[in-house]
Amino acid sequence: MGNENIEREKIINFINACNELVNGKFILADIKISKILKSISESTGVYNLIEEHMINYDFDTEFESCVVVDGTGLQRFVLPKEEEKIIPLVFCLLVEIDSKRISFNDFIKAQFPYANNQNEEYDLFAKTIVIPFRNAIADYFNIDVKELEKQNEEQEDTTRNVIDEKLKEHLAQVKELEEKLNESEGTTEIKVTTVETNNPNVTPEELVEALVETQKANQQEEEAELLFKRITRLTRILEDKLVYVRNPLKKSNIGLLLEALFEACEIRNVKIIVAIVMAINNIAYKERSMRSEIKELNTICYDFYE
Repeated sequence: MGNENIEREKIINFINACNELVNGKFILADIKISKILKSISESTGVYNLIEEHMINYDFDTEFESCVVVDGTGLQRFVLPKEEEKIIPLVFCLLVEIDSKRISFNDFIKAQFPYANNQNEEYDLFAKTIVIPFRNAIADYFNIDVKELEKQNEEQEDTTRNVIDEKLKEHLAQVKELEEKLNESEGTTEIKVTTVETNNPNVTPEELVEALVETQKANQQEEEAELLFKRITRLTRILEDKLVYVRNPLKKSNIGLLLEALFEACEIRNVKIIVAIVMAINNIAYKERSMRSEIKELNTICYDFYE
C-alpha cells in the first residue's frame, strides 16, 4: 500500500473515531475523545492541517465568543460557521476536556441548558460540535462522509454474508457426518466440532444471530473493561489528592477506601465498587479538591445499573 493510501486510511480512522463518539454513550466520552486525539496525532495530514490553523490562535477569546445568551437569559454554545474557525476551536476544546482542564460534564450541562437529561446533552455535543469538526476536516481532504458510512455498512453486510455462507457449509458438513454416524454399525466414536449449540436443527440464520449477539457481548465486555480502567485512573487521582485532606483520621479512612477500590477493580466486582463509592461519598464529598473525581465515580456507578 502506497504512502497516500496509508495516510488516507489514517484520515478515515480519524473520521471513524469521531463517529464512535457520535454513536457512543456519555459514560465513555473521555475514552472516545482520547481516541479522536490519538487518531489526529497518527495522521500527518490531519495533524499538519490543525497545526496550520493553530498559528496565532487564541482559544480563550474564541471560546468566549461562542458562548451566547438568548432572550431567556440562558447561555448556550454556538460554533462559528467558518470551517477554518471550527477546526482549531473544537480541537482545543477536546484537548482541554481530555486534560480535565474543562470538565466535560460541567461543559455540556452549562452549554446545552435546553436538554432534558445528560443523554440529550451528550447528543447535542456530538451533533453540534463533533460532527461539524469531523465534516470540516473530511471536506478538506475531499472525503465524502456519507459515502464512507455507506461503504462501512456494505462491508459489514459482506462480512455477515461471508459468515452466513461459512456457517451453511459447516452445517452441511455436520449433517453429512451425522448421516455417516447413523449408517455406521460399528462402535467407532466420531467427534464433530461445531458451533456451540444443543439444537442440531438450528438454522444458519439463527447461528448468525447467535454470533452477532456474541460480538455484542464482547463489545459490552470491552466497554466494561474500559470503565474499570477509568475507575482505576480516577482512584489514582484521588490518591494523589489525599495530601489536601487536613483531618488525619479522614485522610486515613479515605486512603483505606481507595485501596479497597483498587482491589475491587482488580477482581471486577461491581457491587463492591458501588458500595465503596457510596462510602467515599459519605466521607470525602465535602473535600473540594476531590469533588470532580467523586462526581465522575458516581456517574460511572449509575451507568453500571442503567
